[in-house]
Amino acid sequence: MLAKKREAVQGLRRNLTPIASLARLGYREFIATWNVAVVIRAIAMADAAGIEDTILQLQAASLAPERWASALNGVTRLIGGAGATLEMIDRRAGTHAMFASSAIPKIGELAYFDQYAALNPRIAADLTRPSGDIGYDYQILSEAEMDRSPFYAEFLALHDWRYFVSGILANRDDRFVVLSVQRSRGQGHVDAADIDRLRALMPQVRHAVDVTQRVAAMRGLMGALTDALDLQGDGIAVLDGGGNVFHLNATRAGVVSKGDGLRVRRNQVVFDDAMANRLYQRALSAIARSRDGASPPDALDFPAKRAGNELPYLIALRAISHENAAARALLIVKDPAARRAPQFDALRQFYGLTRAETDLAFALCKGISPGRYARERGVSTNTVYTHVRRLKQKCGQTRMVALIDLLNAMANPGAT
Repeated sequence: MLAKKREAVQGLRRNLTPIASLARLGYREFIATWNVAVVIRAIAMADAAGIEDTILQLQAASLAPERWASALNGVTRLIGGAGATLEMIDRRAGTHAMFASSAIPKIGELAYFDQYAALNPRIAADLTRPSGDIGYDYQILSEAEMDRSPFYAEFLALHDWRYFVSGILANRDDRFVVLSVQRSRGQGHVDAADIDRLRALMPQVRHAVDVTQRVAAMRGLMGALTDALDLQGDGIAVLDGGGNVFHLNATRAGVVSKGDGLRVRRNQVVFDDAMANRLYQRALSAIARSRDGASPPDALDFPAKRAGNELPYLIALRAISHENAAARALLIVKDPAARRAPQFDALRQFYGLTRAETDLAFALCKGISPGRYARERGVSTNTVYTHVRRLKQKCGQTRMVALIDLLNAMANPGAT
């Protein structure tokens, strides 16, 4: 069972590499605090497997927020209780930035935020305590005061909770974080051994919360980046140092789905053109050797042949120089035909071209000869050359080369 959980944590770590290196997330510092033997001695329990299981669950929760309920279940078992809660309050906004529980259903969370969080006497007391401090009920309330508190008499009673022990994980100007283990009336108050166990686990939980927050922030940045990439007309793939694909923008995904000259196999970009594959590998190697992110100018831009007689893709590889970024390169795929296509409707309107003349103009810009165009369209050469003559007349050109230069300039006005 523990082996499977270790593998699950490794899988979560691999899934995060598109977002940022684990060093950036503080994950290695978290792992450095994980010394099961030390925790076992501090907790004074023989259940080494249970302690390791809980720490593994905290590692998983740090990388995947939906796993916090399981991690808090583990904490509950080790400390001894009926449930556990984790609360983070944004002190500037005065609202919860995070809430997790091992036992409260979603509807209970909503009731807590809506009605009872403001009435919680524990939070009011905890907010005055320093980081690392541990507290429990009798420090703030007597049994009679608990009976009179709506938070105790209504909210906690609904979940069969009565007492608690809490550890302040952080109490700063910007945020407050508290871990609370809840106990039923029958379990009674915590004792010194319970408090010692909580104190031993607090560094693990605190680091897990810190990593959770960094992951959330980096996911937000990555989401903004991928949204921006999806707006680009060129195909773009984000790669790691080994060429593994992190993200394909919408245009690039469309190119891959067509299988027209390049595809993704086993998370690696593969070109149908053998020469393009060699140049691509050479470019990846150049980026891998680059220490400061400034890629050598040679061998990083190259053409890639496509199926049929379409104009080749223009491939550009650019390094990502941030030292903490797991992503190392952007692969940019430019399709000359696709880049010009949207301009031809405007070209048709400007010169008053027919649909047939517009289609021919597009083909000429792609390098397709009139003879080949006639064969592919199933029309006579005479018909095509009639369209060519009309194109020249409408565009004010007498020579084919001048016509194509003009069409290219009109269809791609940003080109130099």
